Amino acid sequence: MRGYPSAAPIPRQLALLGIRPRVAVRVESYRAVPHFVAGTDRVALLQHRLAVRAADDLGLRVLEPPGPLEPVVERLWWHRNRDDDPAHAGPRATVIDAARTLDEQGS
Repeated sequence: MRGYPSAAPIPRQLALLGIRPRVAVRVESYRAVPHFVAGTDRVALLQHRLAVRAADDLGLRVLEPPGPLEPVVERLWWHRNRDDDPAHAGPRATVIDAARTLDEQGS
């Protein structure tokens, strides 16, 4: 990671805990992470809901993080002149409904 600091929240969180992992693989999506850990001696830190979903299928163990972590916050933002634009309003509504469903499930 020398010279290429990550903007991703997980490496920042580990740095706050004083942990400097040896990065073996970088992926573009958290959904790929369990597949790069399965069948290896690698470990990964990712969202609990995703880890639990992948654990049974890939034979992974889900453990507690090495210390307290701040939550990962996802945000939607756009310019106010796009509030009524259907090309923006439709996808925003879909994401908001999905997030609301997850909150209601307590996941």
